[in-house]
Amino acid sequence: PGFMSGVFSSANVGRKVESDWNMVYVARGEGNCDKGEVTWKFKMREGLVVKKVKLLVGSCCYESGVVTWQLCSDRSCLLPAAGQQLETEQLSGSSEIQLSARLGGGEGESAWQHTQLFRCPRDGA
Repeated sequence: PGFMSGVFSSANVGRKVESDWNMVYVARGEGNCDKGEVTWKFKMREGLVVKKVKLLVGSCCYESGVVTWQLCSDRSCLLPAAGQQLETEQLSGSSEIQLSARLGGGEGESAWQHTQLFRCPRDGA
C-alpha cells in the first residue's frame, strides 16, 4: 500500500511527512543528498496502444534543487514541465510508456529536502 505500491523502480526516494507544516511529499532519503529517481511504468493490455496522453506532474524545487521529469515510449521521450498539463499524441501507437522523475541539487545538509514531488496538505494525501 501507499506511494511505493505503484512504482516500477526507485533509488533514494521515499514519502516524507512534515508534522510541523502538516504537509506530505516524496523526496530523497532524509539526510541523503545523492541523486534520487523514481519511475512508473504503464503497460497497455494486449491489443491496446496509446492514442493520446494527458499528464500533469507536480514538483517543487528550493535553493538549487532540480527535478527533471521524463515521459518515454519505445519511440520518443518528452520532458513534461511541473504544473503545466501536457497533452500529446507523440507517443501514439506505443504499448508501454514510462514516467520518471530525477531529483538532484540543493544546498548543504538539507539538500535532500530541496526537491519534492507531489507536495500537498497531509489531510489531502
